[in-house]
Amino acid sequence: MLRLGVVLSLQGGAYPPLAVLARRFLGGMAGSGQQGFSWVHMDDAVEVFRQAIERTDLAGVYNVCGPEPATNADFMRVLRRSVGRPWAPRAPEFAVKWIARNVLLVDPQLILGGRSCAPARLQAQQFTFKFPDLDSALRDLAKW
Repeated sequence: MLRLGVVLSLQGGAYPPLAVLARRFLGGMAGSGQQGFSWVHMDDAVEVFRQAIERTDLAGVYNVCGPEPATNADFMRVLRRSVGRPWAPRAPEFAVKWIARNVLLVDPQLILGGRSCAPARLQAQQFTFKFPDLDSALRDLAKW
């Protein structure tokens, strides 16, 4: 069983709308900013799925997320830097709820509640991340 963190991809999900907000100087932290944000680059997620299909020694539950979980504030700071925006105002909770429901089409608790997990079992199986840190993952996506 593979439990996914937020998959960062150009093809959809959270990255494209968040990058647009950051480019428009609206990419500040959401609410308190202290909520956990477990993420994984799409390339790493695909590789985990490939190995899960091919390797008979992988069994049980695995967290598919980057080895360095971040807070929402950290994620948004690194995202802004990757798209060349130095600062953005904090997004108040009421605005986050509206944007989540009407723009991102997700439950606001996914943003305001947050989760933080680590890929301990993947690391114990010697999985090598192509994008082990948030900075490299977001820089890769921003170059497109």
